Amino acid sequence: MPNNRFLLIVPFRNAESWIGECITSLKNQSLTEFRTLVIDDASTDSSLEQAKLAIGEDHRFTLIRNNTRRGAVYNKTIAVQVLNPEDDEIVMGIDGDDYLLSQGALYTLNAYFWDELWLTYGNFVSNRAFEDYGQRINWNVSIRKQPFCYAPPRACRWFLLRSLSLSDLTDSETGEVFLLPEDWVLMFPLVERAGPGKVKFLEDRIYFYRITDQQDLSIHREEGDRVRKQLLLRPPLSPLTKEQLLSQHCSWPVCNGYEKVLG
Repeated sequence: MPNNRFLLIVPFRNAESWIGECITSLKNQSLTEFRTLVIDDASTDSSLEQAKLAIGEDHRFTLIRNNTRRGAVYNKTIAVQVLNPEDDEIVMGIDGDDYLLSQGALYTLNAYFWDELWLTYGNFVSNRAFEDYGQRINWNVSIRKQPFCYAPPRACRWFLLRSLSLSDLTDSETGEVFLLPEDWVLMFPLVERAGPGKVKFLEDRIYFYRITDQQDLSIHREEGDRVRKQLLLRPPLSPLTKEQLLSQHCSWPVCNGYEKVLG
């Protein structure tokens, strides 16, 4: 069994009804060696207090609050620098209105991450009906020309995530870091940089994905469609070796504009 270290990223905004359940699902994991960065993205409800209550005295959790809304792309990339990840640490995003389905979820994920694996995506259980996301990648065709299939749980090694350039994360029309959709923004360049043999579909369902009318993509559908069209037109990236990825860690802005609440 591999012996990986996990860094869990839990961004949330106005998730007072669900953030406690999310954090509790992490605290209950039978694999206990992990760190967690919980990010309140300038909520206007009682989410922050609910998160503090759920974390309690658990020192594996660091809780910060953004002074202004940053969005999921920023929170799952640039903000992660707050905890100074190690190169091989596995970074997994868990939205604050979602949760892990069982106490063995991280053990299951750990079993997939042997040394040669850099990135996973998978399938989930949801409160609404979805078709299976079990589609495998056809490496003979650009992934941007294939149906998007990179559903949660999504996890990758830090050296891969950190290799993304700021331009990968930035809206070419506004010049700002994308607010949404974070899965499309991140997974296209991550899969392309990793290449064949480094990406695996997670067969086991370990993740609960909650669909609500408050989610960004439910509210800002036109904006999501605009960003997707832009991403599909970007040229694909070439796979790189680990040594190449480590040598080209790109210059991201320093994470600032936040308050540390716990940890």
